[in-house]
Amino acid sequence: MFKKKNEMTCAQAQSLIDDYVGGLLDEESENLFNHHVYGCEACMEELKVNYSILTALKQLDAGEELSENFEGEVTGKVTAYVEKKRLHRILIRVAFGSLFVICVIFGMFLASVSSVYNDVTYSKNPEDTTVNFVYDGVPDYLDPVDKAISKYNSSAVNYIHSLKNSE
Repeated sequence: MFKKKNEMTCAQAQSLIDDYVGGLLDEESENLFNHHVYGCEACMEELKVNYSILTALKQLDAGEELSENFEGEVTGKVTAYVEKKRLHRILIRVAFGSLFVICVIFGMFLASVSSVYNDVTYSKNPEDTTVNFVYDGVPDYLDPVDKAISKYNSSAVNYIHSLKNSE
């Protein structure tokens, strides 16, 4: 019936004006109608005219006092609906954005907790010069910290062995 999922032609919108004014549209059709009329000046003018006539006839038939601002009523109704939907979309974006930020922070927290030195062991034998660092972060072949520790350990062990040999 409609051009795209979220679009309506002027002819389609104008054919729904009487049902809109009477409150007979289903929610999806009303959504599409409001979005179209909000952005289409010609259809908004047609809606204002028809709304004024149909509402005035209803009020006269019911013996009510005629409204003084039919145009403002219908414009306010369409605008309020579109603004409500816009605010809803913004709130959803903010909620998902906040959730994303929380997930990123939690992930960073987990990464930092798992990449600290979990275990450092020293030998109780004074002759044994090995120190074992256990690092649960980046794989050893990619980790510059692990490479530096290995190089330092090797240098320290070689230096201590050279001192022992020189005695």
